Amino acid sequence: MRRAPRFAALTMLLAAAPACSPRGAAVDRNPPVQAPKAAEPAPSKSAEKEPDRREMETSGDRGTKFSKAPLFKRFPGLEAKIHHRALGSLPTPVERAEKLGEALGIRDLYIKRDDLAGETYGGSKIRKLEFLLAEAKSLGKARVITFGGSGSNHAVATALYAQKLGLKATLMLLPQPINDEVRHRLLAARHFGAEIRIGPGSARARAAEATKALKEDGIEPYWIEMGGTSPLGNVGLVNAAFELKEQVDAGQIPEPDVLYIALGTMGSAAGLMLGLKAAGMKTVVVPVRASSPDTSSEARLAAMIKETNEYLRALDPSFPAIDMGPLKGVVRGGYLGKGYGLPTRKGTHATAVFKEQTGLDLEATYTGKTFAAVMDDANDLAGKVVLFWNTYGSRKLNLGGTQ
Repeated sequence: MRRAPRFAALTMLLAAAPACSPRGAAVDRNPPVQAPKAAEPAPSKSAEKEPDRREMETSGDRGTKFSKAPLFKRFPGLEAKIHHRALGSLPTPVERAEKLGEALGIRDLYIKRDDLAGETYGGSKIRKLEFLLAEAKSLGKARVITFGGSGSNHAVATALYAQKLGLKATLMLLPQPINDEVRHRLLAARHFGAEIRIGPGSARARAAEATKALKEDGIEPYWIEMGGTSPLGNVGLVNAAFELKEQVDAGQIPEPDVLYIALGTMGSAAGLMLGLKAAGMKTVVVPVRASSPDTSSEARLAAMIKETNEYLRALDPSFPAIDMGPLKGVVRGGYLGKGYGLPTRKGTHATAVFKEQTGLDLEATYTGKTFAAVMDDANDLAGKVVLFWNTYGSRKLNLGGTQ
């Protein structure tokens, strides 16, 4: 197979930042994790032939559905139509942040701990990959391809969980400012056997070119959109909404009045907004913009919710038709700063306050900016049940000698 080299740019990027030893998390609940051994070198063209789909269907790999998914409990017709592979440690807990809430004047402040969504590597991205990678396996694919920034948590999670399921991963990444976190994620993706290509221009366009080249070599990869955002990927967060409904019904948290979540590729917010409505909850979702307004507009968010809703209804007509309206004034702006991935004063301060009061980590791109919005809204949130959805996979991987 014609295989592009792992760009010299990758080596240059990794060398550009000072060597770093990944720091362990500050609390025992979130310990550093020993990563699996690095993947063997990429196979030859003959070794990477796609599996025979008939073998997949008779070997049990087609049974990637997981009957305990809350969405499937409520709509069993979907279980027969959507493949699902349990990859994460779900459900993630909801915890009352008493000390943090007291400091902000929000008595009923809760955190949805998606940082604990994976034993090896957490974060909300796992929720999408449970459906996307399951479909890739069901189709008999040998390789997945996705794209994002150089410091993409989604890219790392895709590399890790693809490897766990016996899939190869190609990551088409865009350069972004290098720091220890970005460097660590690049090392982690490489450690998990991903083919990494970093270059300027449209990562999506380059992914399309790479897909074409792979097809010419007899390999048709499974395409995963940036951030895992697609109707199927978004189902992971629809499922998360029903997970939250179960936790409310079990008395683990009162029904939230307001839920704050970061808005990047918009799939997480879209899935939650749709799922909460379908679950009959009145929770108001506040998506806090952390990416360009051109790609995270209210019109695009509304269209994404509609598309995901139509996808589910096509599979199971008992899933309700949800009318979200025009979504005017729903997306919270003012926290992006100078650009995607660049820290802001408010975000940095919010991250420090969160760490001081909870012992948990946030980051500069998404969750720090989102919690800054919570802090700014604190006076208006007194007396309300507030849920901060922590999407950040803050576990630090111990990559051994791969430093």
